Amino acid sequence: AMSSKPTPPYLLAQTSKVAELLKRCWEDEVFVDTLADRFARLAMQLLSRYATWVTDSLRDRSTSPSSSSTPSDTSTSSAAANALWTTPDGLVKVLADVERMRSSAKDESAAGILGEAVRAMAPLGDAAAVAIRSALHDIADDRMEKIAVRIRELLVTPLATKCCGMLKQLRGITATYRMTNKPAPERASHYVPSVLAPLRTFVTETAIPAKLTEAAKATLVAEVAGQVTDSFTDTASELLSHVKKTESSLQLLKSRKDSKSGGGAGGGGAGGGGGTGTEEIFQQL
Repeated sequence: AMSSKPTPPYLLAQTSKVAELLKRCWEDEVFVDTLADRFARLAMQLLSRYATWVTDSLRDRSTSPSSSSTPSDTSTSSAAANALWTTPDGLVKVLADVERMRSSAKDESAAGILGEAVRAMAPLGDAAAVAIRSALHDIADDRMEKIAVRIRELLVTPLATKCCGMLKQLRGITATYRMTNKPAPERASHYVPSVLAPLRTFVTETAIPAKLTEAAKATLVAEVAGQVTDSFTDTASELLSHVKKTESSLQLLKSRKDSKSGGGAGGGGAGGGGGTGTEEIFQQL
């Protein structure tokens, strides 16, 4: 008989129990060839109920998930259960388990859920192996992936919001060059190194990301950086539009003033931004 110990290790007791039961479905002393369709259905139900439990708990995360909704009995306190779904540490644990469960459901090695199923189904012919492989892939690539996306969203949004808060200082660039004779910039604004500080702290100075695979961590970082980049682009574009409108208004006023004074085009040298700080603002952005 093969060991029922779940591999890879999971962080939550609920996930470990589901993984153990999934592996038990295909063990030699449990699996019965003539009931193969029922064992396959049982495996699908276990994975589906696990996905439903996570989905429902994420939806109702403002309140503690009820103990009756979990796929296994636990003695976790109400406060700890609530923290699992409302804190970064808790959400990362759930994400790590969901990613591992999803990976195992597609893993055809002896350590994977799919590998166990295919091995058990082998005597029944290729069609049986193809069917169980397709069913497990469908759950992994559809329900489990959607859950992972939702958890990443819950982790990414507050991190990105903190990072984007630093971008408010972009608007100060206009005043810096409009109201002073500050020379053209030679380096990035002082706030730039601080923009991704919340993300950097999360990744390097907390133990939370260690629970994730490198691929999952990289995805999380990329999604935060993407949102921050989009926010910078939107803010900078809005600022540039405002600067251009202001420059046009200043040029029009200057043109009228020159016309009244008979100044001609001699002062046109400022048209490229000289005296208004426009060129310096563009360079700084």
